[in-house]
Amino acid sequence: MTSKLATRLFVDEVRKTPSMTVQELMTRVTEELNVDFSLKQGYRTMKNVRDIIEGSHEKQYALLEDFCGELRRANPGSTVFVETDGDGIVRFKRLYMCLEPLKRGFLKGCRHWIGLDRCFLKDTYGGQLLTAVGMDGDNKMFSLALSVVRVENYDNWSWFLGLLVQDLEISDSSNWCVMTDKQKGLVQAVRDKMPQAEHRCCVQHLYTNFK
Repeated sequence: MTSKLATRLFVDEVRKTPSMTVQELMTRVTEELNVDFSLKQGYRTMKNVRDIIEGSHEKQYALLEDFCGELRRANPGSTVFVETDGDGIVRFKRLYMCLEPLKRGFLKGCRHWIGLDRCFLKDTYGGQLLTAVGMDGDNKMFSLALSVVRVENYDNWSWFLGLLVQDLEISDSSNWCVMTDKQKGLVQAVRDKMPQAEHRCCVQHLYTNFK
């Protein structure tokens, strides 16, 4: 049994069950076909199946410029763009997104409070998701902006926060509060981009770090 044949036989089953894991796929193959199927073959088959169903990561990254352009067309006033680098070969560097309806809703109905955090992206190419949220009059979280970057560091946080300050037209940060954890480069980025803001650290993050 080859991964190529398994891909052709089981692509419809994975399509019907998108949450199927590699182990579950391997069990289906061995039970239904009564053949040996290694873990390596399982991962290769699942990758091939995902590429057929969802499209390859490479092709999806190549569509980012078009994706950003469509968002700007459909949401006039939005700030959405992708940065690339590379010598001869274009490579993804980072992406920023702040949609106009969210920007408008934040400015009209939210407190002068911004929460910043990040999480890991667990796909083929990894990276990190930087996020900014606000707080409305009912003390509920309000999505504001996001960025996809390769790594979390001062340069990327400073870039993200600088664009956010421009979008919100913050010329005087003295009546603003920013809440963060103490991750790499974030504290200094807040000092540089919103120097007069009240900067507080999330107690939940501090508690987790001490556990």
